[in-house]
Amino acid sequence: MNLTFHAQNVGEGGSYKAELHVTAPLEAVRNPGNFSSLSGDYFTMNQSLLLCDLGNHMKTGASFWGGLWFTVHHLQDTKEIIQFDFQILSKNLNKLQSDVISFRLSVEAQAQVSLNGFSKPEAVIFPLSDWHPRTNLSQRGM
Repeated sequence: MNLTFHAQNVGEGGSYKAELHVTAPLEAVRNPGNFSSLSGDYFTMNQSLLLCDLGNHMKTGASFWGGLWFTVHHLQDTKEIIQFDFQILSKNLNKLQSDVISFRLSVEAQAQVSLNGFSKPEAVIFPLSDWHPRTNLSQRGM
């Protein structure tokens, strides 16, 4: 999954050192080298908190695009949404931090199974506890 963000200083009266804090869900796995090369420096604080240096100083009108690559796995059967939180922290004494912006992503999986050959298994088992086929396979001639 590629998560792209856009941060900008829309005129808060000056230029300030600024960082973007991204809190990723624990299910999101990020390899150390998979940040975008758009601009800025990235730092990992712990398993779920990433920091992106937006500039020292981020001047009025400055605009910054960046991206992060994640793999999301180990989702529970009950988890249908994962959430990433974004917040900008700066040295601006009038407003040291922005509001937290949450990005909620619906998670859905789909699988198509094709069985060919002479020895077909009697059953195909899916690990989802409440999964049911949309149509009965015997009605489709299988």
